[in-house]
Amino acid sequence: MYENGLGIKKDYARAKSYYEQAAAQGDPNAVHNLGVLYVQGLGVKLDYARAKSYYEQAAAQGDKDAAEALREYF
Repeated sequence: MYENGLGIKKDYARAKSYYEQAAAQGDPNAVHNLGVLYVQGLGVKLDYARAKSYYEQAAAQGDKDAAEALREYF
């Protein structure tokens, strides 16, 4: 919601915070979304190594979009 500005102003910092909370609870989609923020530099410093790490974690948890992102970017 905050990343895409759906009905509210975009707020990447808030999106990152929520993704981190969900990732800590084992949500692979949230881990994938953290990768998106870092590979695109959305509200964070562009960091391909960190993005790759998040994508790998999410892919290992079965997130197919993260596996695709690994093939696309790395």
